[in-house]
Amino acid sequence: FRDTMIVVISDFAHRWNQEPALLRGLGMREHNVKLILCAIDEWEEFSASSYAMALRDPRSGLSRGYCREELRELKLKMSAHFAAIEESVRPLSAFFIRIPILTDPLAVVKQSLRRLGFK
Repeated sequence: FRDTMIVVISDFAHRWNQEPALLRGLGMREHNVKLILCAIDEWEEFSASSYAMALRDPRSGLSRGYCREELRELKLKMSAHFAAIEESVRPLSAFFIRIPILTDPLAVVKQSLRRLGFK
């Protein structure tokens, strides 16, 4: 395929190990393929209260209580994960847009795309 834009919308909660190599295989520069990754960021505007909070893992279906420090660690871990993804797709000329879950997603995407040079 040529002259294509691929948009991926995900929470990117999975590991990101083999994906950059797979994306390189698309020949994005040679075929004029633009890749935009939109990450649903559940943690960006999250602030933990001073109390424990129970979170449910959608994969296992189990819930457990997390203290404030554990929640802070989860937030930092996800932020680092997104930063690693963003860094891994930069050499591919792909765009990575974080969309905080508590904001207007269309406004965030529109603003980000304008900053990237799209009209």
